[in-house]
Amino acid sequence: MTSEVVGLRAVLRAQLAGADAALGTMIKIDDFGVLDIARSAGVDFVVIDGEHSQLGDRGISRMLRYALALRLPALLRVATLDSGAVNRALEAGAVGIQLSNVNSRRQVDDLIDATRYAPGGARSISLAHPGADHGGMAIADYLADEVMHPPLVVVQIESPHLIDPLDEIIAGVDVAFHGPTDMSVALGLGGATDQQAYHRERQRLSDAAAAAAVPTGSWIADHTALEACTDRGDRYIAIGSDLQILGKGLRALTGRARARSTAHSSTPDRI
Repeated sequence: MTSEVVGLRAVLRAQLAGADAALGTMIKIDDFGVLDIARSAGVDFVVIDGEHSQLGDRGISRMLRYALALRLPALLRVATLDSGAVNRALEAGAVGIQLSNVNSRRQVDDLIDATRYAPGGARSISLAHPGADHGGMAIADYLADEVMHPPLVVVQIESPHLIDPLDEIIAGVDVAFHGPTDMSVALGLGGATDQQAYHRERQRLSDAAAAAAVPTGSWIADHTALEACTDRGDRYIAIGSDLQILGKGLRALTGRARARSTAHSSTPDRI
């Protein structure tokens, strides 16, 4: 018997290898309604943001469990590696872990180690979670599923200052993810992504990923940049975040409303 979370991992991996890129979004708001909207919008995955949000451990667990109930593949993004937090997220139903600011092979090896059971890693085992049917699966069957479909590993490359060669850093991961905003800031560009130095680093990742046979991914602010991502070959694309989309939408609505109000008030009354 294969668990639902293992099935969702297989689905997302198949999408990464398929004809169309997997599309997702970042989740920062601690509310099930956000996941309901993401599911109805047809995203292929969500990333629960444990780095730039106020979710906390309890909120992360709740959102991962609900995403699993919706059969919506959910990864957890973490700022630094904490093997206990990684294990709790995976046991709550995360299909994988996305690690920020990766600049060395050691970080990747430690992440893989934290997501795999022995002898392939050092993850602590328990069957008291949904992935093992709360103890309903035989341990041998559970471990066999984990070997066949391990958690996805996504590493964010968001600085030009790397300790090891880039193709060595990303070898064997599921996605090499380009972090555009942090990369721009690290390059001293203040968020701009239209400069030559920025494009060189983006191409550097594409070349290294091709050499390592690893899919690439990136974050985009809205759908207008989607074609550029797919043309570049990105297979895992996060479009905005719940808070960012909400803020952008509200600013657009209030801006139009105020413009109409101003135009109306400036029109002289007809007699």
